[in-house]
Parts: sequence; structure tokens; C-alpha cells
Amino acid sequence: MPAGHLVSRLGACPSNYPVGTPLQSLNAGVRSLKRQLVPIAALNVRICEYSHREALIGHARLLPVAAAKLHDETNEVSDADVPFGCPAEAYWMLVTFANDAQQENLSLTSGCGDVTSNGALSVSPTERWLSDLRHDIRSNA
Repeated sequence: MPAGHLVSRLGACPSNYPVGTPLQSLNAGVRSLKRQLVPIAALNVRICEYSHREALIGHARLLPVAAAKLHDETNEVSDADVPFGCPAEAYWMLVTFANDAQQENLSLTSGCGDVTSNGALSVSPTERWLSDLRHDIRSNA
């Protein structure tokens, strides 16, 4: 594989949602977080879904083509988008975008008033965006 096309290596999802670790710490050194949800070019994405009890219930890994698509879709989500209704049960997702030089994490918290955040910028996710993430997780099962 040519240099520059190596897929970043991400470990497995943490078995529990990292409640005590702020996104600002996880994303230290990533620039432009206040302007874009994902300011880095992602070669690999890890999606980790957690139950309302913070235990890992699903995960997926996206390689370059799918990672680039999710990167673009994520950066299209804005506060102008209409959030979807309240889910039956609360859950969290930790989505890690990575390239060979750095990685960045987004959190998604559900309930009434869903929020996606990189620690500096927070928006309401669209139903389509969340549906795509859930599809990726189901496809991995």
C-alpha cells in the first residue's frame, strides 16, 4: 500500500463509556474544533455504542471510503438541522475519527435533546446521520 494510504490503527472500543474523561482531553491538540465537528481527514472510524448503563452494546469500524463518507456527513450536521424525537432508552456513542497523525473523538448522547459534540462544538444530530451510524453497527454484528 502506498505511503499516505495506510489505515490508522485503532484499538477495540472501551468496554465502558469513558464518563470521567472530557472530550477536550481526548481531543487535545486537534485544531479547528470550534469550526468543524471533524476537522481532521479520517482514514478510519471506530463507532462504539453504549447502553444507558454505560456498557458497550455495539461497535463498528469504517475503513477509508466509508470513513470519508461519514466524515463529510458529520461535518454537514449543523444546529439548523431538526433533531429527531425521544428514543425509548438513553444510550451514548463514542465515534473516533483517525488518520496516521492524529485522532479525534465525538460523543453522542441521547434522550430528549440529543447532542453530538467534539468538546468545543455541539450540534443536534439528524435522524439520517444517526440512522447511518446505527446501520454501520448493525452491519458489524
